Amino acid sequence: MPAVACTIPVERWQPPDLVAGLARPQKKVSGVPVRPIGFMDFSMKPWRTPVRRMFRSGLSAEVPNDDDATPAGAFALRKDEEKDRLIGDRRPDNWYEVQIGYPDLPYAPRLQRILLKKRHGLSLRSRNAKDYYYILRTLKARLAAQVFGPRIPLSWLDDLQNAELDEIEPRERWDSSRLKCAGPSSSCPKVKRISVAMTGIMMGDTNAVKAGQALHRSMLRAYHVLQEGTELLPSMPFPQSDLISNVLIGHWALIAQVLLCDIKLRTGADWSRADRFDGLYNAEGFPMSEKKAQRGVVTGDLWGAWLQGIKGTLGVHSGSRYAPHLSER
Repeated sequence: MPAVACTIPVERWQPPDLVAGLARPQKKVSGVPVRPIGFMDFSMKPWRTPVRRMFRSGLSAEVPNDDDATPAGAFALRKDEEKDRLIGDRRPDNWYEVQIGYPDLPYAPRLQRILLKKRHGLSLRSRNAKDYYYILRTLKARLAAQVFGPRIPLSWLDDLQNAELDEIEPRERWDSSRLKCAGPSSSCPKVKRISVAMTGIMMGDTNAVKAGQALHRSMLRAYHVLQEGTELLPSMPFPQSDLISNVLIGHWALIAQVLLCDIKLRTGADWSRADRFDGLYNAEGFPMSEKKAQRGVVTGDLWGAWLQGIKGTLGVHSGSRYAPHLSER
């Protein structure tokens, strides 16, 4: 979680129809059955700490008029040794909301269709926007649709800037009036409570993630980093260019066919685009993850697959199994 979140409006670079669909989600059909009650898979103390941090960074906000809000549950998934991902359980909402567009996410197995020229290898460049979901700021009109978790005691936000208070053991019980919660619960009216809304992009919210994907792609097209005929899109024919690129949410990657004798040189259209990418990130205020950056590597991770550019193979990380060699003319 960044110290300062939600610095870039999600409507930037977006077409008006996408913004309108995100702001006021429409239901697919009338007469939708009663929405199932979500489940909050946290006990109170592990929830109180991130809630305070989210409010402090700007990643959460209070929703005053929340009578019509349908809160999502939430759960955590392991990201690495030190961090977990916070996932909103919006499966019912994802089903009955009209989708705002097709995500066009890259699909790594399609890379087996590359016709690798003789005496050529593949060079990989990629960049990753750090905390991408949490840097984007959603629309105010959508906040009621981004309520998650049960109502929290207002006292949780006392002296919010004092991080030492984050670890205090809460004495209240869960408000179970709108969500099934892990642990003891009570809807005691004497405790003043508020609803919590995610002001960034909620992982698990299909339409919000699509908006984040669309923003990234639109921005890269405007800066001519993504160009027609080079994008690996499921909805389009396979590119016939020596350069192939696409965006996966906050991650951009570019594969270039290069003569093996030149594969480690910092020249060519692929390096030019990578340089433009670094410049636009800084210009638009996106922090970059240096840990995940790949600059002209011949072996690396790409959209969940393991690419070996000199061998011409694509497979899994373990190295024990590989897909057939990339085609050779």
